[in-house]
Amino acid sequence: MDNLGKKAEILERGLEELGISLGGDKLEQMLEYGEMLHSRNQRFNLTGFKTEEEILVDAILDSLTVFSTPLFEEKIEQLVDVGSGGGTPAIPIKIFCPSLHLTLVESNAKKCRFLEEVVEKLSLDNTRVIRGRGEELAHESAFREKFDLSTARALGSLVVDLELTVPFLKIGGVALYYKGGGVNEEIGRAREALSVLHAEIEEVWEVKVPFRERRNFLVMVRKKGATPPSLPRRVGIPQKRPLQSR
Repeated sequence: MDNLGKKAEILERGLEELGISLGGDKLEQMLEYGEMLHSRNQRFNLTGFKTEEEILVDAILDSLTVFSTPLFEEKIEQLVDVGSGGGTPAIPIKIFCPSLHLTLVESNAKKCRFLEEVVEKLSLDNTRVIRGRGEELAHESAFREKFDLSTARALGSLVVDLELTVPFLKIGGVALYYKGGGVNEEIGRAREALSVLHAEIEEVWEVKVPFRERRNFLVMVRKKGATPPSLPRRVGIPQKRPLQSR
């Protein structure tokens, strides 16, 4: 079996473990995205995952664990991913659900160029890359309270994630955060942020990552009311002075 065949087998086995499947074209797109991520990662740091196997499992399949939950049973049309980096979880989610309208928000110019290459190479319709900071873009009328779903992975602690993503959501929209074993402590520290942002945790799904001993904790937050006009605060402030310390 050649290298491409081995990579396809890893993806297919992982998808089977998650209880989901991909058509041939989508599988090819996932593999091509993985190859692009691995290749560009040699030149500049897009992700901490270095080998092809790590990218397939810890970046792509890890992102797809959301499809072993009922989240997408809801009507979701507009997705914003804040701090997109190398494109996870949003690019794999978009490939799996091509009807989504995807906005990728990233402040780093090199990472933006990579994301634009991916969008063009994979012909991802209704996908845009916006260079900017979430703290600033969330105050612009074109982005504020315009999305059904926001995602964030490795952006920061939950309390920081909330301030940087919830303002993008429509009232009734949901945010999804990928977390590890310290999820309960993060939730405990986020109570003030949830209250101030008029949001509440609706579900925490524990899902097994294929080929790994670890599990993901997918935290689903529902926006219940309009975000106060002062939030999010200026660039850098959410990280330096998290909302729970006010």
